[in-house]
Amino acid sequence: MVGQGLHRTPADLLGRVDAALTIAVTVPQTASIALGAALVAVVDYRLLLAVMAAVLVISVVYLMGGPGAVAPARAAPVPVRDVRA
Repeated sequence: MVGQGLHRTPADLLGRVDAALTIAVTVPQTASIALGAALVAVVDYRLLLAVMAAVLVISVVYLMGGPGAVAPARAAPVPVRDVRA
């Protein structure tokens, strides 16, 4: 996706688009590292690991359908006309 975005960008805007993309990717990453460092300074790391494990398990259960999940309905097949006639 990034490569196509830069590929389609006019040459005179390439530097600005690359800079904006770099900012959009690195600022949230830096903020999450700072937040993690602040949490470790305040909260015991074992509690953080337990919370992360719980969130991971809940996410897996949700993504796999979870208990009582309903299978998606299948669409009725669409008849195809023979256009060669």
